[in-house]
Amino acid sequence: MNEQRFKHDLTKLEQLEPKNKPSQIEMMLTILATRKRQRNELIFFFVVAFIVVASTVLLMVKAPVWFILLQAVVMVLALVGFLSRRKVYSRAL
Repeated sequence: MNEQRFKHDLTKLEQLEPKNKPSQIEMMLTILATRKRQRNELIFFFVVAFIVVASTVLLMVKAPVWFILLQAVVMVLALVGFLSRRKVYSRAL
Protein backbone atom coordinates (compact mmCIF):
# COMPACT_ATOMS: atom_id res chain seq x y z
CA MET A 1 0.00 0.00 0.00
CA ASN A 2 2.70 2.48 0.97
CA GLU A 3 4.77 1.55 -2.07
CA GLN A 4 1.85 2.21 -4.42
CA ARG A 5 1.14 5.52 -2.75
CA PHE A 6 4.82 6.46 -2.99
CA LYS A 7 4.85 5.66 -6.73
CA HIS A 8 1.64 7.60 -7.24
CA ASP A 9 2.99 10.63 -5.37
CA LEU A 10 6.24 10.39 -7.32
CA THR A 11 4.42 10.46 -10.66
CA LYS A 12 2.37 13.45 -9.49
CA LEU A 13 5.58 15.20 -8.51
CA GLU A 14 7.13 14.49 -11.91
CA GLN A 15 4.05 15.93 -13.62
CA LEU A 16 4.39 19.15 -11.63
CA GLU A 17 8.03 19.57 -12.64
CA PRO A 18 8.42 22.42 -15.14
CA LYS A 19 9.14 21.26 -18.67
CA ASN A 20 11.18 24.30 -19.69
CA LYS A 21 14.15 24.43 -17.36
CA PRO A 22 16.49 27.40 -17.84
CA SER A 23 19.70 26.61 -19.63
CA GLN A 24 23.11 27.12 -18.10
CA ILE A 25 23.63 30.24 -20.22
CA GLU A 26 20.35 31.74 -18.99
CA MET A 27 21.34 31.01 -15.40
CA MET A 28 24.75 32.62 -15.89
CA LEU A 29 23.12 35.71 -17.43
CA THR A 30 20.72 35.91 -14.49
CA ILE A 31 23.61 35.65 -12.04
CA LEU A 32 25.57 38.35 -13.87
CA ALA A 33 22.55 40.66 -13.95
CA THR A 34 21.98 40.11 -10.22
CA ARG A 35 25.61 40.86 -9.42
CA LYS A 36 25.51 44.03 -11.53
CA ARG A 37 22.32 45.18 -9.79
CA GLN A 38 23.82 44.46 -6.36
CA ARG A 39 27.00 46.36 -7.27
CA ASN A 40 24.93 49.36 -8.38
CA GLU A 41 22.89 49.22 -5.17
CA LEU A 42 26.09 49.10 -3.10
CA ILE A 43 27.51 52.13 -4.93
CA PHE A 44 24.23 53.99 -4.39
CA PHE A 45 24.31 53.04 -0.69
CA PHE A 46 27.85 54.39 -0.27
CA VAL A 47 26.97 57.64 -2.05
CA VAL A 48 23.91 58.18 0.15
CA ALA A 49 25.89 57.24 3.28
CA PHE A 50 28.62 59.72 2.33
CA ILE A 51 26.04 62.47 1.80
CA VAL A 52 24.42 61.73 5.18
CA VAL A 53 27.75 61.67 7.02
CA ALA A 54 29.00 64.81 5.26
CA SER A 55 25.75 66.63 6.02
CA THR A 56 25.92 65.59 9.67
CA VAL A 57 29.51 66.73 10.03
CA LEU A 58 28.75 70.00 8.25
CA LEU A 59 25.74 70.61 10.48
CA MET A 60 27.78 69.75 13.57
CA VAL A 61 30.56 72.18 12.61
CA LYS A 62 28.47 75.04 11.24
CA ALA A 63 25.48 74.93 13.59
CA PRO A 64 26.14 72.90 16.73
CA VAL A 65 22.94 74.11 18.42
CA TRP A 66 20.79 72.76 15.58
CA PHE A 67 22.75 69.52 15.64
CA ILE A 68 22.12 69.05 19.36
CA LEU A 69 18.42 69.86 18.92
CA LEU A 70 18.18 67.40 16.03
CA GLN A 71 19.83 64.69 18.13
CA ALA A 72 17.42 65.34 21.01
CA VAL A 73 14.38 65.17 18.72
CA VAL A 74 15.59 61.93 17.14
CA MET A 75 16.19 60.36 20.54
CA VAL A 76 12.73 61.33 21.78
CA LEU A 77 11.10 59.98 18.60
CA ALA A 78 13.06 56.74 18.89
CA LEU A 79 11.98 56.33 22.50
CA VAL A 80 8.33 57.00 21.63
CA GLY A 81 8.51 54.52 18.75
CA PHE A 82 10.13 51.88 20.93
CA LEU A 83 7.58 52.26 23.70
CA SER A 84 4.59 52.24 21.33
CA ARG A 85 5.90 49.13 19.57
CA ARG A 86 6.48 47.47 22.93
CA LYS A 87 2.93 48.33 23.99
CA VAL A 88 1.48 46.84 20.79
CA TYR A 89 3.61 43.72 21.21
CA SER A 90 2.53 43.22 24.83
CA ARG A 91 -1.15 43.52 23.81
CA ALA A 92 -0.67 40.81 21.19
CA LEU A 93 0.47 38.36 23.84
